[in-house]
Amino acid sequence: MTTIAFAVLIATLVAAALVFQVVRAWLQMRGTRLVTCPETNALAAVEVDLRHLAATSVAGFRELRLRDCSRWPEKQRCGQMCLGEIEEAPHDCLVREVLRRWYEGKSCVLCGHAIGPIHWHDHQPALKAADDRIWEWDEIPAEHLPRLLTRARAVCWNCMIAEGFRRDHPDLVVERPRVRRPAHPH
Repeated sequence: MTTIAFAVLIATLVAAALVFQVVRAWLQMRGTRLVTCPETNALAAVEVDLRHLAATSVAGFRELRLRDCSRWPEKQRCGQMCLGEIEEAPHDCLVREVLRRWYEGKSCVLCGHAIGPIHWHDHQPALKAADDRIWEWDEIPAEHLPRLLTRARAVCWNCMIAEGFRRDHPDLVVERPRVRRPAHPH
């Protein structure tokens, strides 16, 4: 093996290792998280600065900082002490994980079908609030989700779409009474 080929191989391996570090950091830290603000002891929705994380990962040290917080811009110059909560349990404070745990084992309040595994890229379930309004979960500010979830009920994606159509186009909906079929004799 020539010196040039060996140098190219080493450079490729180093580049692959750096790309792996960046991708791993991005996958682990992307998404909105719910943390307890040390200043107020109230929930705050935050997002990690992924560009900064990628740059520091490539440089050989991994430093977290916030890109956004629901308490900003008023408190933008805070000490970001909530980052310790993210470093301690990065997966547990993800909004997606909070919602996954909440939906786990639930059935749709409208049709009774089990919610099942959630696919975040499509067919996301919804929430029926105490006032009977159906919300898509991303319509709700993340910091308000835990409070809403205490009184909400699960709604499957199909029922959310049907109820949305019923709400938006009542003139196109024909209500038919449910027909009860007799039980089959054994």
